[in-house]
This record gives sequence, C-alpha cells and structure tokens, in this order.
Amino acid sequence: MSQDDSSETSRSSENLSYDRYLPVLSSLPYQAIRESFYKGEFRVTEDSPWPLVLLSKGSARGHALLMPPGADLAGGLSAEDKRAFVEMAQRQAREMGDLDADVLDALSALWLDRKDPKGAAWAKVDDFLEMRGLKPKQKVGGRHSGYRPEQRREMMQALVRQQSVWVVMAQMETYETPELGKRPRKVVRSLQSRTFVITDRFGEELPDGSFHVDVFRFRPGDVFAAFLEGPGRQTALLSAKALKYDPYRQTWEKRLTRYLSWQWRVKRSSGQLVASYRVQTLLEAVGEGVNERYPSRTRERLENALDTLEADGVIAEWQYERWDQATSRGWAREWLGATVVVEPPADIDEQYRELGTRGSSRPLTSGSLGERVRLRRKELGLTQLQLAELLEGVFDRTQISKLESDRLHPTPAQLRLLRAWLGE
Repeated sequence: MSQDDSSETSRSSENLSYDRYLPVLSSLPYQAIRESFYKGEFRVTEDSPWPLVLLSKGSARGHALLMPPGADLAGGLSAEDKRAFVEMAQRQAREMGDLDADVLDALSALWLDRKDPKGAAWAKVDDFLEMRGLKPKQKVGGRHSGYRPEQRREMMQALVRQQSVWVVMAQMETYETPELGKRPRKVVRSLQSRTFVITDRFGEELPDGSFHVDVFRFRPGDVFAAFLEGPGRQTALLSAKALKYDPYRQTWEKRLTRYLSWQWRVKRSSGQLVASYRVQTLLEAVGEGVNERYPSRTRERLENALDTLEADGVIAEWQYERWDQATSRGWAREWLGATVVVEPPADIDEQYRELGTRGSSRPLTSGSLGERVRLRRKELGLTQLQLAELLEGVFDRTQISKLESDRLHPTPAQLRLLRAWLGE
C-alpha cells in the first residue's frame, strides 16, 4: 500500500467516524438485505443447500444467498469439500445479526467515500470498531494499546460472512444457442452479484499460522457497485448512531434508526419528510411482536426507543396520532393500528440537497425526457434492465425502452421519480 493510499485511508476514517451521517444505498433491495441480516432470515430450502432469503419488500423481488468464496465453482469440488462449504454457509446463517447489517452499512459508506478509479478502496479493521463507537484499551500514561482481540476477531468474522453474500438483482429471459436443426430454447437467467469482496490484506502472520489483518482492500460486486454508484436519489443518509447503538441492549434503537433513515430518503422525493407510521409497521421493522401476556411492556419498549432517538438527535420529535391511549381490555389490538408521527432532524433535507449536488456529475436539462434518461443511463454504464431494477420496480425494461424513445408518457409519480434520479 502506498503512502498516498495510507494517508487517504486515515483522512477518510476521521471524516466518516465523526460525521453525523453516513451515505448508504437507499433502494428497496438494500433495505430488504439489511433486514434479512439482523432478523436472521436466511434458511435452507428444498431447492438449494445454500441458506437463502427471499427479497420481497415492496416492489423488490429476488433473493440473497450465502455461498462462501470458493464454493461458487462447486462443479470442480469433491463431494466432501462441497459439504464443508455448505456447513460453513449454514453456520454463517446462524451467526447473522445486527453486526452484519452494521458491516454492510460501513462498507458502503467507506467505499462511496474512498473508491479509487479502479473501483476499490482501502480500510482498516479498526475503522469499523471506531465507527461502532467502541473505545480502544488504554495503557498506563493514557496511550492507546488498540482494541481487544475478541473485538477484532468478531469484526473479521462479520467481514468474512459479508463476502459470502450473493444478491440476485434481476432475472431475464434469454435463448440458448440451439443445436443444428433444433429450435432455440428459452431460459431464465439470474443476474447475481456479491455485495463486497476483500481482494488484498495487509498485516502480520502469527506463529500459529493465522493472519492478523490491519488493513484490507475491498470492492463491491460489479452489479452491486452499479447500484451503489447510482445517482444521488439512491443514496440515503444513515445516522452514525445506527452503528454505535449497542447491538444487544439497544437493538430497537439501532433498527429503528436504519428503517427511518431509509424512509426519509424514500419520502424526500415527494417532499413529505414528516410522516406517519403504524405501530405494527415499526414493530415489524424492529423484528418484534407484541408480548401477548404483557403488551404494556412492548408499548413501553417502543416508546422508550423513540424517546432515545429524540434525545440523541436521530429524530426531531414523535407523537401518537389518532389514538387516545385507552387502557381498556383489548387496547393492544387498537394500539397496533394506531399511527405515530415522526419528524426528522431539521438539517436532514439540507444534507440531502448537498449530497444530491455532490452525487450528480452534471445536470441534464436539454433534450426530451427520454433522451435525458438514455444519456444518463449510458453515462452510468447501466443496461435498460439494470435501470428498471435501480428504479425499484416502478418501470420494467420494456417501459424504459419506450420511455427513451418518447413512446411512454410517465404518470406524475413516475415523473417525480425520474426527475429526482436525473438530479433535476
């Protein structure tokens, strides 16, 4: 690693560690993947030995699966080796949790901030521990002696699990080349991408043969990178508190912060940042249900979590809407249907405007809407199918084709989405 790379890594680490917000992907598939991590939703099915989870949040469709590096060429593996990989993947599925969602967010933020012209970035293992608010040990005299071995080991295990994640971003119909005299056969092919891959590691080889990693070079899979590099509309500002909340004692606060940060990015295009959420929706985002025996405990836990977010500046204010807080028998059912109004911090809209300005290479204001969409798509190196996926299922590939040739007139909602994507 060159001196320039090292200094850039240190500079970016300081900026990202202390900023209030971290840039992450805002699309539905991204949010669905994060939730599948912390909810432990990866399961083995009859169709595949690899643990997978269906991504069916909103308009997002597809799935993610765990397949450790080296197992993707399973045709060249012995039966014994394949069983070992499968067992590893199933163990990783059991270990998935909030730490993995934190690592996904941290990798995305670091890569968006540090990526070089070749599409890779450098990071320190300690960057991730610092971003999670952990403090290094102190020596006599106040000098830092570094993080505890178990903290670094836990983080490295999460980074290893991240490299096992494959995401199915789209599906397309293609025709196989036919044999002589036979008709072409239509097949459905999946477009898959790893989330992130570590390509190089720097550190110290220990006497027991293990490797102590200090710095590593990483990059997203090519398809996942196209989503991360999408225009400003696709980037959400995640409060740094999401990473710093304790994954055991502050699970609700951590998960609500992720969910609300994503929601504010989605709602910004309509200009309605202050929004109402059903209590049931907030509980689903947390991954919890009502305590049937003591429902008041669930209510108190949610209210305490929202109070903490307000005190920490993650949200500006919250209050119930259309609920009289009745305590009569059966109130829990009414409470689940009640709505909570949540207001984001005052500076969130300004932060998004700045992010949109930085994320757009140049405004496209000339030509027809279809021409502007086509030029922007080609500038980003996206296919029409990838653009349809990027726009979260609002358009399909055929509609994108018609739009670019000015044969499709978008609805008002579609037009707002397109203009936000174009940065206009």
